[in-house]
Amino acid sequence: MIWQALKPYRFQVVAGLGALVVVDILEVIPPVLLKFAVDVVTARGPVSQLYWIAGVYLLVAAFQALG
Repeated sequence: MIWQALKPYRFQVVAGLGALVVVDILEVIPPVLLKFAVDVVTARGPVSQLYWIAGVYLLVAAFQALG
C-alpha cells in the first residue's frame, strides 16, 4: 500500500536513501582515519603516511561540509 503511494516519487525516494547511505559512510570514516593516524605515530611510521591520512581526512570533512 505504501509503495503505491510512493510510486510517483520513486526517484526522490531512491535519491534520499542513497544520500542517507553516503552520509552514514562519511560519518564513519573520520574515526577510522584517526585510528590509522594514531597507529602510524605509535609505530613510528613514515610521516608521509600521516600526510595521506590528513589529506583524506580533510577531503571527507569538505564533503561533510557540503552536506
